[in-house]
Amino acid sequence: MRANKQNNEFESIFSLHSDALFRHCYLRMHDREEAKDIVQEAFMRYWRYAQSQDVANVKAFLFKTANNLIIDHWRKKKSFSLDELMDNGMEVADESKDLTEFSVATSDIMVMLRTLGDKERDTLVMRYIDDLPVKDIAELLEESENAVSVRIYRALKKLRERFQVDGTDTERSNSKTS
Repeated sequence: MRANKQNNEFESIFSLHSDALFRHCYLRMHDREEAKDIVQEAFMRYWRYAQSQDVANVKAFLFKTANNLIIDHWRKKKSFSLDELMDNGMEVADESKDLTEFSVATSDIMVMLRTLGDKERDTLVMRYIDDLPVKDIAELLEESENAVSVRIYRALKKLRERFQVDGTDTERSNSKTS
């Protein structure tokens, strides 16, 4: 009876989090199969851990595990730089929330995000693409919620300053006229 309950809970957790976790991994891996492998391994690790311990925040556990697996994966493949990875077709799943005010295509968002530092970019991706709450991002990054909120605010401010919100990007306008 207990095994059935655990299986049902696991299936429910998988249904609830698998799509978001896959998007999160795919955005960083740029390879469907590798992203699926990371998601599968994250859920397997959750399953094993949950057999003996309670998990207070399942979503944070899964994303933290996936992030660690992605880091391990890229450490094994050190020949790739972040810029090379982003140039190989990284796509944003959705323009959402504050980023939509720029009214640009998703490929433009990726170009814009590349102008930020790694921490700023990763934080914005987790918040607006992965749709994680600030609390979960803070747990994942092992930082205070305030630090995460300030980073998001400052990163968005930088983007607004660099790329005018009204859609007239001065850098693009200048490059088209020259």
